[in-house]
Amino acid sequence: MDATSTLPNFLGLQDPDFQLIDRYRDLLESETPALAHAFYDYLLAHPVTAAVFRDFSRARLDALIQKQAEHVSGLLASRLDKSWRESMRRIGAMHYHRGIEPSWVAGAYILYWRHWQKMLQEQVPASDRNLLRDALFRLLIGDLMVQLDGYARASRETDAERLALFLSLIHISEPTRLGMIS
Repeated sequence: MDATSTLPNFLGLQDPDFQLIDRYRDLLESETPALAHAFYDYLLAHPVTAAVFRDFSRARLDALIQKQAEHVSGLLASRLDKSWRESMRRIGAMHYHRGIEPSWVAGAYILYWRHWQKMLQEQVPASDRNLLRDALFRLLIGDLMVQLDGYARASRETDAERLALFLSLIHISEPTRLGMIS
């Protein structure tokens, strides 16, 4: 596979984009705990998404908030490399198996965007603001794309398993039915 077929290249993310993100990473990560808390506060404020977490203990929710903070930091450092993509596909599959709708996942990225937009406006020099905004947007889209890919793969695997089971049940019942006819 050549370099132009990678996800970062598909999204137009080049070394200068990642270097710009790296230059502001400390700033972007400085409010990661607040972003992670806001993320779960938002999810818990909506009945549909809150239902997913209804039986979670406070300790488990705190662990998820910590994982969310780690996700933000990891995303900023990831460059959407292969290991990051594999990890995000697993998370997408986990979302599928937990019944977390893809629209909820996509909608949650708005929280990242709003958080970073405010930081960019208030703390990044105008000379870098638009370039950084664009790079962060493409980074978020890439992360979302990979999570949704994992979700879709898990769904296809489940559908294939159901079809195989259905076909095996038809195959098993077919001779029985034929035996009844004769």
